[in-house]
Amino acid sequence: MQTIILNLLALSLVVFFHELGHFLAAKIMGCTPKKFAVGLGPKIWSFVRKGTEFSLRWIPFGGFVELPEEATKKLNGRKQIFIYAAGPLANLVLCLVLSVVIISSKQNFGMRILTDYSYLVQIISGIGATVYLFFAGVPLTIIALVKMVMHPISNMKDMSGPIGIISGEAIPSFHLENTPVWLQLAVTVYIFSMGVGGFNLIPLSFLDGGRIFENLFSRFPKFLGFWRATTGVVLVSLLVCILVTDIMKIIARF
Repeated sequence: MQTIILNLLALSLVVFFHELGHFLAAKIMGCTPKKFAVGLGPKIWSFVRKGTEFSLRWIPFGGFVELPEEATKKLNGRKQIFIYAAGPLANLVLCLVLSVVIISSKQNFGMRILTDYSYLVQIISGIGATVYLFFAGVPLTIIALVKMVMHPISNMKDMSGPIGIISGEAIPSFHLENTPVWLQLAVTVYIFSMGVGGFNLIPLSFLDGGRIFENLFSRFPKFLGFWRATTGVVLVSLLVCILVTDIMKIIARF
C-alpha cells in the first residue's frame, strides 16, 4: 500500500510540473490558459484564478493545459513550439534538481559543494548524466517502439503502463529498501519525470513531440494528415496493449 501511495504521489507531482511548464510558457507568450488540470476525468476540486480554472481530477494518469483556440491561432510557429516543448523541459529541470538532491543525500547538505572538489565533481557528473539520459531516451524509446510493433508478443512483457507504474512493476520496491521515505519519493519522481518528459518528445500524434512535429512540417498538409492518422493509431494501439499487459501481470500474481 505504501508503494502505491508513493507512486501515485510521485506521478501526480511529475504531471503537475509537466503541465506547469506548459502553463508558464503560455503566460510568457501572452496567452492565458483556460484550464490547468492535474489528472483526467471528473473533477475532485477546482477553483478559478485570473481567468484560469485549476482542477484536480480523479484519474491520475495525465493532465492538461487548455489554451483559448483564438489566442493559440495568433501565436506563430516558434511560440507554439516553445509552449509544447516547455512541458518536457520542465520535467528535465525537475530531474536536474532531484539529481543534486539525491547525490547530496549521501553527503552533508550545506556549503560542502563549495569546499569539496569530489562532491562538486559528483554534482556536475550527475547533472551531465541526467541531461544525456533525458535526450538519449527519446531515440531509444522510438527504437523500442519500433521493435515492439515488429515483435509485439516478445517485447510487451518488458513494458509497464500506468497500472504497472502505480502498482510498483516499473520500480521494484527492493531497489528502494532501507532508504528514507522522502528519498524514495525523490528517486521515484526522478525516474517518472525522466520517462514522462522523454516520452512526450516522441513525434507521435497527441504528444508534445507530435505538436512540435506538426509545426515544423506545417507546409505539408497532406503528409501531416497521413502522419496524424498513422501515429494516432500507433499511439492508441500502444496504450491499449500496455494496459492489457499491466492487467495480465496483476492477474498472474494471484
